[in-house]
Amino acid sequence: MSTIKDSVNRSTTSNLDTRMVAFICFLIALFIGYFFVWTPFVNKLNKDIWRTKSMLTIIPIEVILKIPRIQQFLHSQSYFTNKRSGA
Repeated sequence: MSTIKDSVNRSTTSNLDTRMVAFICFLIALFIGYFFVWTPFVNKLNKDIWRTKSMLTIIPIEVILKIPRIQQFLHSQSYFTNKRSGA
């Protein structure tokens, strides 16, 4: 009986160790993915947004007032207006 208990304990400990190593590898892969994939993607996206906003500042006010899509974009990007859901 003692050898069966020891065998079960070793098997359980071995399975737990294997799962712990797999979880640690998953966490490391997650951090690497975050720093080498997600962060550069977000930085590029922010750069593109700022470039678009900068190009919009070149457009004369008269043109902005004539084109409703530009107005909608500027209103949606404004942090000072009240953003309503569904509008």
